[in-house]
Amino acid sequence: MPSANLRETRITRCASHPPTVSGPCDDVGVRTRFDAVTLDLDGTLIDDAAATANATLSLARFLTGTHPAVPEDRLVRLHDEVHARMWAEALAAPPPTTPQGWDPAPLVGRIWGATLRAARIEIDHQLPGLVERWLTDYTGACRAYPEAPAVVEDLARDGYRLGIITNGAPRVQWPKVRQGGFAPLVSHVSIAGEAGFGKPHPRIFDSTLDSLGVPPERAVHVGDSLAADIAGARMFGMKAVWINRNGAAAPRGAPAADAVITSMAELPRALASL
Repeated sequence: MPSANLRETRITRCASHPPTVSGPCDDVGVRTRFDAVTLDLDGTLIDDAAATANATLSLARFLTGTHPAVPEDRLVRLHDEVHARMWAEALAAPPPTTPQGWDPAPLVGRIWGATLRAARIEIDHQLPGLVERWLTDYTGACRAYPEAPAVVEDLARDGYRLGIITNGAPRVQWPKVRQGGFAPLVSHVSIAGEAGFGKPHPRIFDSTLDSLGVPPERAVHVGDSLAADIAGARMFGMKAVWINRNGAAAPRGAPAADAVITSMAELPRALASL
């Protein structure tokens, strides 16, 4: 939670500037020229990588309990290799254009089907149940990055209109929003699996900003995907902040972000710099 002293500083310094002069305040009380911030979910607010690892380990333990000839660590390693390859292929493909296309179960089924074949575990008839078990464990394990809720709370308190724009299915993404504590802090949540179109398509940015009542030039989008978040936001006329938690080098030819941060804690100062 933000400290009382930080809240006091904001209120005192922002009060000296009428709201009509510019946008909300950043973390040092300086007004920015933006009225809205939209936020990606996975990899930005929610540590979905940790949830994936937890769900995979849980299912591997279940499977090795009935198939002890396959070591748990080998099954996890096989899954991780298949997951990395198939997930990269899915990201490189055109985004789905129907709500049903965002259902994660078919992709999870292909990943675990290939994993089980590689491990020589022949239980194809059990695969649908295993997929649902993994998805339930994954969703339940999703937690916010430690710094994220307080930063979003500060942005809301400072007067920004906040929205979440996330690619994925409602049955997986809505629990993340609630479990992370973001539901009461944001005014609108756009989920590709409800809308039928996702990032980088301009329609999902358009519908979100329309709900927030803010034009693109007065909004900033924050996300971890250069292809979906940064390219999509910039094409729609928004400023874009890339959250690069691992410090990875941007691929050659990747869209350039207006600012780069390694943690949500750096976002208020990034907003002030734009």
